[in-house]
Amino acid sequence: TNSIFYNLNSGLQLQPLPNLKTVLSVTYNRNESMLAQNTTLGPVLSLGKNFLQNKLNTSLSINFLSNYLNGEQTGETTSIRFNSNMKVHKKQTLTLSVFYVTSESRTDLEQNQFNEIRGSLNYSYRF
Repeated sequence: TNSIFYNLNSGLQLQPLPNLKTVLSVTYNRNESMLAQNTTLGPVLSLGKNFLQNKLNTSLSINFLSNYLNGEQTGETTSIRFNSNMKVHKKQTLTLSVFYVTSESRTDLEQNQFNEIRGSLNYSYRF
């Protein structure tokens, strides 16, 4: 089966306060096949701030996406992501990432909800 995938993103970056980067964007994804047409679209808000003379970088992003199947809304997905990385030493970096997603889908027969929290802590040494 052949399928076509579209991915469109448009955003605006602002810096309302010193060292606070704000990005407001819209995302649109569409997958078309002979059997179905899946579409996801919605706004994304991202905030980023550096601390400790740019040794600690942090970001927080929130997505609110609507899901469609063949033009009919079938659910919503909300995700929140926090990332932080810190230069521990000249060649060493410590990274923390936490991701929360909640998704609700519905059809004529049933309604499902899904929640998940993921996290990771990474240490890297550059030679």
